[in-house]
Amino acid sequence: KNFKPVYTARERSPKKSKRPNIILVLTDDQDVELGSLQFMPKLNKYIKEEGAMYKNGFVSTPMCCPSRSSLLTGLYVHNHKVHTNNDNCSSTFWIEEHEPRTFAAYLQDSGYLTGY
Repeated sequence: KNFKPVYTARERSPKKSKRPNIILVLTDDQDVELGSLQFMPKLNKYIKEEGAMYKNGFVSTPMCCPSRSSLLTGLYVHNHKVHTNNDNCSSTFWIEEHEPRTFAAYLQDSGYLTGY
């Protein structure tokens, strides 16, 4: 399939612009009922104890791969088609169809350095 990009980056200015740094920390499986943070001591220390902890969180689909795919693409599950964790968000389909259109790719197109 040939998709038309939803976003096209503007040409970079020859001057260096002062743009904000963007840091996204993404963790999976932070379930209070299952006590997942007890198995992740570094995450517990650096994010919960020294960072921020939210008592409520909201997602469109409460599973790792569908939720992560929605966050990275801005699409709901019925649009990106990652319905379960079995439809892995690192599958060939996801890499070919969605990864080029994640917000990280758009940031790279506009001159940001990104990493994962």
